[in-house]
This record gives sequence, structure tokens and C-alpha cells, in this order.
Amino acid sequence: MSLFMEYPAAERAWRNRAACKGADTALFFPPNGVRPRAALKMCASCEVAQQCREYAEAAPNLVGVFGGTTTRERSTPSVRARLKRSAEL
Repeated sequence: MSLFMEYPAAERAWRNRAACKGADTALFFPPNGVRPRAALKMCASCEVAQQCREYAEAAPNLVGVFGGTTTRERSTPSVRARLKRSAEL
């Protein structure tokens, strides 16, 4: 199972460089109340974390860890604003 919804081929090339490619998807969808430490650690070293985060932000109903953020973090306005500012640097 892929973590990513389908994109046109030209828009999904970054996924091939993702640190999580081939990883157990369960890491990115932990049970409620469980911090996804392993997934977040993988994202922290990923060269395409920014693209992944942007992908998740563009799909507000997407759940799980994407680009080093959890569903809750992406749905919190203050966190979204901070992520946007850091992406602009």
C-alpha cells in the first residue's frame, strides 16, 4: 500500500526519493494517543519532507504522518502558520 494518493506522474517524482519509500505504512498511522516517533524520525532525515508536507497540507482530509507532521499538527492553525513561515525561509 502506498502512503500517497495518486498524482500525475510528473507531480509525483519526489516520492521516489522519500525516506519512507518501502517502509511499513503502519508507522505513519498509529493508534489514537500514540506518538508516531519512528515515522517522525524518518521524516526528519528525509530530503523530500517539504514536498510531502505541502502534499498533505493540500489535502486537508489526509490523516497520518506526512512531511514530519501529524494530522493534529496540520489541523492546528498556529502550527500551520509556523510551518508555512519555515517553508518560506
